[in-house]
Amino acid sequence: MAGPLLLLAAPVAYAGEDGLVRQEVTFRGGSGLVLHGSVLSKDGAPGPGPGIVLVGGSGAGPREEYRQEAEAFARAGITTLVYDKRTVGYSLLHRDFGLLADDALAGVRLLQSRSGVNPRQVGLWGFSEGGWVAPLAASRSADVAFVVTIGGSGYDPLRTQSWNLTTHLRHRGVGGPFRRIVAGPTAQFMAATGLFPAAGYDPVPVLERLHRTPVLALWGDHDTQVPPEESARIFREALARAGNRHVVIGFVAGGAHNGHRTTDGFDRIGGPLFHGKKLVGLR
Repeated sequence: MAGPLLLLAAPVAYAGEDGLVRQEVTFRGGSGLVLHGSVLSKDGAPGPGPGIVLVGGSGAGPREEYRQEAEAFARAGITTLVYDKRTVGYSLLHRDFGLLADDALAGVRLLQSRSGVNPRQVGLWGFSEGGWVAPLAASRSADVAFVVTIGGSGYDPLRTQSWNLTTHLRHRGVGGPFRRIVAGPTAQFMAATGLFPAAGYDPVPVLERLHRTPVLALWGDHDTQVPPEESARIFREALARAGNRHVVIGFVAGGAHNGHRTTDGFDRIGGPLFHGKKLVGLR
């Protein structure tokens, strides 16, 4: 696969009043698709330093959804690439995690090519669905220096969604018999139709291939989208079988699925903001 390619006019970097330098970039992801993103860095930061590529959650979310995370990494001196999710080859009924992993690796190569970045210190951050994609990308390339996940599931997508639905039904007071139908026969029917995207994707074999890549895996302790304790156990055991000695597993106190503040996992008192409004339906 070809390396990253900047297209059209050369991007112009500009410094903001917050002390961050932003640069719009265009590069080719998996299957040659043109992707658009922003590179953020700390103004005046000594280099070359580390870099990180943000891999978003499910849905065709714009990069703005992860603006707060990107700015936080940049303020810490980590050059950060955040990009718009592809809409070609990705839809409500179709997911190709391999293609998304190719996009992430193209982003890694883009950061590696920058003068202010140490090419041996570029890693991936994956949120939710990105918690499946980032480890997959790292398992395919030695270019990935580290992996950070937040809200990644240790289960396959179908089982994760079943857990998600039953958790939300319980929160709304729906009785146990109906919840069991959702988790059992309904889930089996969804799988049988073949319409649930990537239903059987198993993240465990991928984690078992991360023999040396440093991994920081985090979950909000009020995560209601994926099972945090069970996922943490699966990550820990799979990476142990891989012989990986560079693993940190942790929980964000008072954190929702995305790690932002919450009282019970169902509200979003800690943001983030999009178009001036709080995102209450983050994946």
